[in-house]
This record gives sequence, structure tokens and C-alpha cells, in this order.
Amino acid sequence: MVESIVRDAVEIKLGFENFTGILQSDYELAYALGKAVTILQMDVAEPVTSKEIEDIWSRVVKAMEGYQPANSQEENLFRLIKIYRIQKQKEEDAISNLFHSGRSV
Repeated sequence: MVESIVRDAVEIKLGFENFTGILQSDYELAYALGKAVTILQMDVAEPVTSKEIEDIWSRVVKAMEGYQPANSQEENLFRLIKIYRIQKQKEEDAISNLFHSGRSV
């Protein structure tokens, strides 16, 4: 399943100390944002659509400014989110499912 590959790809990126790569798609971003809103204890209604990803991204980037990452995984997560440029991919089910999966971890 493609969603499990996306989840695994993001988790691998987060696991490296001083990781210098990037998120490769809005799907990876959706999963990463799900993790970030959980860490930052943000209120985001689900399901999330691809149209809402850019707004959530902006809210997360702003919320990260006042948050001190607890470990290298959180540092990687926030850096990957901050430097990502949204591609506006349209697979609604995948975006929504991956965001939800990120919140569940």
C-alpha cells in the first residue's frame, strides 16, 4: 500500500540524526503535519483535504516558533515541514488518511 510506504519514508527521515533530506510529496507532508499537530497539541478538525494542507502547514510553522523540540526526531520533523514547498497534489483520500495516520503515532 502506498500510504504505508509514505509513512515509512517519513519515519526513516526522522530517525536520522542531523538529516539533511527533504519531504518528497504532499503525501509525506500530510503525514508529517499530522505528527506535528499532535506534538504541538493543535486543534485540527478531520478529515483534512488537500485544500486545507497549506493552511495547516502555515499554522504549524507559526506554532513551531514557540516550541523547543524534545529530540532530534522532532527537530528533523519541524525542519522538514518548514522547508517544504506545497505541490498541491489532489489525492484526497491519501492526504486525509496520511494526516490521520500521523496523528495516531
